[in-house]
Amino acid sequence: MDGERALKRLQHYQPDLILLDIQMSGIDCFETYRRLKADRNTSHIPVIFLIVFVQRTRMLSI
Repeated sequence: MDGERALKRLQHYQPDLILLDIQMSGIDCFETYRRLKADRNTSHIPVIFLIVFVQRTRMLSI
C-alpha cells in the first residue's frame, strides 16, 4: 500500500501499530510518518520502519 492510501485508510481505521516500508511507493515513508505524527487522531500510534532486501537469485530459488 502506498503512503497516500495508508493515510486515507487511517481516517476510518485505527490500528494498534503501523509498519512503514522504507521503500514504499507514492509518498515516501518519512513524509507519511510526519503526516501521521502531525494528525492528533494518529499521532499516538506507534510506528516501526521496515526495509527488506531480497537477492534476486535467492528469491528465484525459493
